[in-house]
Amino acid sequence: MKKVSVVLPVYNVEEYLEKCLDSVIHQTLREIEIICVDDGSTDGSGAILEAYRAKDPRIRVLHQENRFAGAARNKGLEEASGKYVIFWDSDDYFEKTALEKLYRRCEADQAQIGVCAGKRLDDATGLVYPVGAYLNRRMLPKKMPFQKGDIPGYLFNFTTNVPWNKLYLREFIMEQGLRYQTLRQANDVYFSMMALFLAERITVVKAPLVIYRVDNPKSLTGKASVNQTCTIQAYRSVLERLEQEEGFTEKVRQSFANKVWDALLYSLKTQRNVQAYLELFSLYKEQALEEFQISGQEEAYIYNEQQREDLRQMQRLDAQDFLLYQFRSYERRFQIATGKRLILESRFGNRVERKLARILAPGK
Repeated sequence: MKKVSVVLPVYNVEEYLEKCLDSVIHQTLREIEIICVDDGSTDGSGAILEAYRAKDPRIRVLHQENRFAGAARNKGLEEASGKYVIFWDSDDYFEKTALEKLYRRCEADQAQIGVCAGKRLDDATGLVYPVGAYLNRRMLPKKMPFQKGDIPGYLFNFTTNVPWNKLYLREFIMEQGLRYQTLRQANDVYFSMMALFLAERITVVKAPLVIYRVDNPKSLTGKASVNQTCTIQAYRSVLERLEQEEGFTEKVRQSFANKVWDALLYSLKTQRNVQAYLELFSLYKEQALEEFQISGQEEAYIYNEQQREDLRQMQRLDAQDFLLYQFRSYERRFQIATGKRLILESRFGNRVERKLARILAPGK
């Protein structure tokens, strides 16, 4: 048995694929299999996969018609034989110790899920920066491993629903019958959230091990206006399942509501089409807020202060005015963040200047 199966869905990513594959085949954990699922690529991705397969016997290449990332991940999962399985994206890249650190942590804690931190790579600027949302340390319990009873109010909030920062015990996934949805977008929501809910032993690696590419217009996020209702479909499926499960307490429900509200706001922010934005706003305001029990709660029910204000404004404004409100809100927060950064740079710079002055002073 391999220690880890890496499942890599691939669709039209020829400009990023070699960097991704290089970071996978050079992992310090060598006992792995790499299952690449070509999801009907029409560019040179398929040829790149075949070239890498010829060089590394650990690589397997599967081909299918274009059925989107969820179906590709499911196909790879069915073919996997490793003790653990991880679902990485083919336009990202990974620290060379990523699999080893996750594997060792899961083995030490006998965990069913291992979660790590991550960084973002802005595809437009090349800037790489850490993002706390992938592993929010403030929401973690002191004990490791843990499960939903240890952090019921933050179960769905200490990390995001992305698949690439989670190593899963394959036996756990198969026993629970978990599969990715075949939605064009948000196909990872059901899988990730139900895995976190059902797991009895979750552990973490606090180091950022994945570099996630953003602002890629070819990605699913970049095409959010084409798939604008997928988000609400995905969370509806999760809620239907949760309401049938024991352990879906009021605190877990609050965690779920906060996760949904965060996702709805993000989906509005990523729209690139005005009509899609207007349709989503109407759907969220008139249906989703009540359906997911986001509205009608006491003020502190929403954890984030800014998101509490966003909720108040959505309930009182129309779509056009809410869009203007969001623009002004983002602008104000950007100015505040920029001001803080300049202050820090000024303080740091002054210290450096003083140190240099002491070093270069006469007699030194």
